Amino acid sequence: MDKYIKCLQAIRVEQLSNKQIAQRIKQSGIKNYQQYANLLVQIHDAYINELSAQNAIDFDDMIIQATKAIVSGDSNIVWSHILVDEFQDISSARMAFLSAILKHGNGIRFTAVGDDWQAIYRFSGGNLALTTRFNELVGSHSLTILQKTFRYNNSISDVAGRFVMQNPEQYKKQISTHTQVTTPQVILLDDLYQGTKSIEIKVQQAISTIQKNDGSASIAILSRYRYMLNSVQQHLKDKKHTNLLHFWTLHSAKGLEADYCIIIGFEQGKLGFPSDNQNNLLVESLLPKQDEFTHSEERRLLYVGITRAKHKAYLIADPYACSAFIKELINADYPIQIGSALFNKPQLKQRECSTCSDGLIVPQTGQYGDYYSCTNTQICETKLRVCKSCSSPSIDKHTYSQCVNTECKTQHPICEKCGREMRKRKSKHGEFLGCSGFAIKEDNCKNTRKISA
Repeated sequence: MDKYIKCLQAIRVEQLSNKQIAQRIKQSGIKNYQQYANLLVQIHDAYINELSAQNAIDFDDMIIQATKAIVSGDSNIVWSHILVDEFQDISSARMAFLSAILKHGNGIRFTAVGDDWQAIYRFSGGNLALTTRFNELVGSHSLTILQKTFRYNNSISDVAGRFVMQNPEQYKKQISTHTQVTTPQVILLDDLYQGTKSIEIKVQQAISTIQKNDGSASIAILSRYRYMLNSVQQHLKDKKHTNLLHFWTLHSAKGLEADYCIIIGFEQGKLGFPSDNQNNLLVESLLPKQDEFTHSEERRLLYVGITRAKHKAYLIADPYACSAFIKELINADYPIQIGSALFNKPQLKQRECSTCSDGLIVPQTGQYGDYYSCTNTQICETKLRVCKSCSSPSIDKHTYSQCVNTECKTQHPICEKCGREMRKRKSKHGEFLGCSGFAIKEDNCKNTRKISA
């Protein structure tokens, strides 16, 4: 039911006709698209009829009916100046309303203020193309570019700005900052405490460090999802100076600021950051078109998060299920301070999955002992052996398994028939390699091999 509610909202915000609904669903590749379209039209019509029966309107009706009133001439345009703030979040319905006012008004001066780098509300109808195609939609206009900030320093600007401009759909800007520093103020930390994952304790440690150096500072803890914030907030509820702490989701943080920000949840998966939790395909087909760059809106979300900080931004990440964003910051040599040896390039390279492009190899314990698997479980089933010499991952070749640790490089012989470990054995003719599956009754393997000189 939830997906149909979201579909209804998308239809209202985008003002889709019955034909457009069917066309959008068809283009998404959904089978039986016409049946889904018919069902959504029925839901939409039933919703409209219920509003009418109650003599009520919803927020979308306010926009839609106001637009109709202007186009029909039932409403006089009395405004001479219109100012729209946060223009990057505008929906198609609101843009149609503005266009109607401008068309039917008399010499209206229209001013829009927006930042395409902060377009993060597509889920509620925000359409980035209305900002990036402003000239096509509005026509001749004058442009004033605001490229100086008084909130954060040049270190935060360099990291966040470079990161968001990787997307070619974003406007290129060169932000200058009032505050200048000479050392990195974006700091990367792992989420481990005494070798065990504990975001709560790592946040507490970061807060203690900040408060030791700046006792009256405001501190914001930010996360992609509310549940992670709740866990941290519960852990900190009895600590000192909690009145100076703020807990914001990345979406709710837009427009806010704090002296220091701690951003958590950088890991892979559906509840990671960037999130792999895609909208239902039916819902996705009805939302405004997404710009094609990978994780484009999630990238803007991180930009918003980092730039909430006036002085420093701490990024706390899982080193063993490292998010694509953290890997980019490290591998592309962003000017950040790396506060954990687990994030150095050689170690990160060794933990990268050789099968897929996104996953990292992490240690696991199963029914038959220890092994490594890929974190990108949705698309990758890679499983690797544990090197007996150094405990690093070991990649199987045809007749041996190769340790990925460049300081080890041990090769362990494996059976070319069944993949099991080959072990040294003795006979009257000397030593040879025999498959370790020789004595397994249900699935034995009698493969042998000469020992290479």
